[in-house]
Amino acid sequence: MIDLSNNQVIAVCYYKDGSSKRHQVNDDFSNRRMVIADFFKAVQALANLLLKFPKHPFGISAFAVVNVSEELADGLQMIEKSD
Repeated sequence: MIDLSNNQVIAVCYYKDGSSKRHQVNDDFSNRRMVIADFFKAVQALANLLLKFPKHPFGISAFAVVNVSEELADGLQMIEKSD
């Protein structure tokens, strides 16, 4: 599970045995209006975060799903809303 919020990316990996590992990376990719204001810094932060987890012993590729749920301080302008 990956949580992306204001200048912070947190990931938790849940294992079949019930254990879990949690890592966090902070970087300057957000601003007051946008969770991802600098796309390339956000991508680098996410890559740095995923590299903190151990490689799978069978070489199977991992996958990540990101859900951006940060509320903006002033809400959304009409131009930013999509229905």
